[in-house]
Amino acid sequence: MNTAKSINHSQIVILGAGLTSLSLAFHLEQNNFFSYQIFEKEEEVGGLLRSVQEQGFTFDHTGHFLHSSKQEFTDFLEQTIGLENCNIFERSSFIWFENKLV
Repeated sequence: MNTAKSINHSQIVILGAGLTSLSLAFHLEQNNFFSYQIFEKEEEVGGLLRSVQEQGFTFDHTGHFLHSSKQEFTDFLEQTIGLENCNIFERSSFIWFENKLV
């Protein structure tokens, strides 16, 4: 007996508003699908991609570092959580090897 129920796409519910959930919503909309709901228990979106300020110090939740050279991903972040909510660092690292920086 097949008990699987056909899902009506208007019943799409997204639990949590972390990066993965926001990506799903973004891609649904890119495919002209807007009939979904996102439920988030926190006051702000972003899931573990957030920083908290306490007593003059900034604490980042877990190790969420996003590395991307793709403009598409940067555009996604801007449209979903806003780049003003991110700490952006220009990567500048080298290794000293055989008397030169590489």
